[in-house]
Amino acid sequence: MPNHPRYRKLGPRLPVLDLLSNRDFRTLWATSWAWHTGRWAWMVASGYLVLQLTDSTFQTQLVGVAFFSSMLLGGILSGVVADAFDRRAVLIFCHVFDLLVLGTTVFLVYSGQAQGWHIIALSALYGIPHTLDMATRRNFALDIVGRKSIPYANALEGMSMMAAGSLGPFFAGWLIAFLPLGQSADAAAPYIFIITIYVIALIALLTIPARTHQKVLIRAGSIFTPILEGLTAVRSNHAIIGTLGIILTMNLFYYSYIPLIPVFADKVLAVGPALLGILAASQGFGAFLTTVFITTRRSIARNSTYFIAGTFVSFLGLIIFSLSNSYLLSVGALMLAGLGMSGFVSMAFSLVLLSVDEHLGGRAMGFANTAIGISPLSMLALGWLAETFGPGTAVAISASLGLVISAAWAYRSPAMRAL
Repeated sequence: MPNHPRYRKLGPRLPVLDLLSNRDFRTLWATSWAWHTGRWAWMVASGYLVLQLTDSTFQTQLVGVAFFSSMLLGGILSGVVADAFDRRAVLIFCHVFDLLVLGTTVFLVYSGQAQGWHIIALSALYGIPHTLDMATRRNFALDIVGRKSIPYANALEGMSMMAAGSLGPFFAGWLIAFLPLGQSADAAAPYIFIITIYVIALIALLTIPARTHQKVLIRAGSIFTPILEGLTAVRSNHAIIGTLGIILTMNLFYYSYIPLIPVFADKVLAVGPALLGILAASQGFGAFLTTVFITTRRSIARNSTYFIAGTFVSFLGLIIFSLSNSYLLSVGALMLAGLGMSGFVSMAFSLVLLSVDEHLGGRAMGFANTAIGISPLSMLALGWLAETFGPGTAVAISASLGLVISAAWAYRSPAMRAL
């Protein structure tokens, strides 16, 4: 009875299941959940803390400015590091460095000595390893799974980042509300939570064997040689130029609103830290739903379709959020923005890595980091606009400009659309 339904062959196994059967990749992916959850928890907890200490919209925005400043200043250099050094060792260094920063933060917050400028300065230090991680983690995944599987690996990485964008803010807000620790705004608990998950992630990283890759040789005084090699390859590559243009647009006009979420919760929606946590988590929850959809596809015909459509939906959701005075509508709008943002994040780095040869992967990611690193400048501008005209008006202007510019750039980038 070969045609009986019970005897029909199932279709080919989902590519994502093949990836997750790889122990080393599965372990790396698990560490990504902890890494990204800590980052998002830091952003919300630190923004809340600075707002309570200073009552300043602009200084609250400086948390994000400080965090992303290392990407602007060291984005390209981070790509050289990812190509020149053992990538597992770089990830281990990132965790150890941030644990030192977190320990300092807990001491200041718990003892009541924390001031606004302390948290802003510590945010700048905390962001340095995240710049290195952005260029290194996905290339380490490439070392483990190969080019054929990298779109699915990056989609899974996007899933961890997007889910963490929900988990991190949720835990940060609720820990402040229901487990008040420390003399500075009762906000020490989120930092202790981040330390705990980072220690677990560090132990897991140590179980992954190092992978060899074609390392860039850096001689004394020759740091600019690999950078110029990468720049030459990038500037003549229309596909990566198109991708970097939209990454730049998103970081100019979309992500700059994130440090203002505590301001919207406090001054626009008039809710406390627990509901702040849910508000900040809603974008990540929406994004998680999209990454589940992407990672369960049996094939991905064009990475650029998710990338471009996701960009448009992100800006649309953010425009609705900026105009809302209703807490429930604001949560729904950020969920919509998250649905789109996941498509953008899941495919952005796949497009970057697939546009260049493998030995240039780290440097290509370094240029992407530099595009992301424009965020501090846009955050400064948005912080000034929010202080002057109110957060809703400022974000509405920013998101509208981003929607128009990204649409025009996508139209003018056929090489990127073909990927």
